[in-house]
Amino acid sequence: MNLHRLVVVSVGALILIFAAPAISGPAKTIPLYGGTESITIPAGSMLRFKKIDQDSSVYFDGPVEISGTFYYSENHNDDGIDRALYVDPDAATIARLPAYKDHGLADHIYLSNEEAFVKAAISPDKLAALKKDGTHFISGKADVMADQFQAGIECDVPNAQAHFLSLVQPRVMAALKNPAGDEGC
Repeated sequence: MNLHRLVVVSVGALILIFAAPAISGPAKTIPLYGGTESITIPAGSMLRFKKIDQDSSVYFDGPVEISGTFYYSENHNDDGIDRALYVDPDAATIARLPAYKDHGLADHIYLSNEEAFVKAAISPDKLAALKKDGTHFISGKADVMADQFQAGIECDVPNAQAHFLSLVQPRVMAALKNPAGDEGC
């Protein structure tokens, strides 16, 4: 049953990835700050403009795949655990995300829903390393699905965040003795 579920999820993800350009529109530019800046949603993006708030942060609906190097840290304090999770996006991700005309895209994309990310992506032994003196971050490569993408500019520096949904599943593979079923002579 688990293999069936994995195949269904994988096929669904492939449909979303390959259908994205067909169901999304051309590039869309949104003017900001009285026309002195703008943000462009690239052609083929699954993200749709939602709103601009009073601080000129731009909100988007829709799923987005974010890949790159992640960094996770935990700081324990009197109020509980203060977590930080962000991804330094790779070139493919940068091409998929909205960017400002003059400011570009943020160097880091902060992800909310940290606990779900930790459960899905970080092994317990790596997580235990955070409790040792001198270890402040866990880092690795990640390819995640997210939504609720948001971009803003603060102190003339772009920032971005999104809500973690899940890890992108690897391709389904099987080990076979002979793919054709032919044993030889």
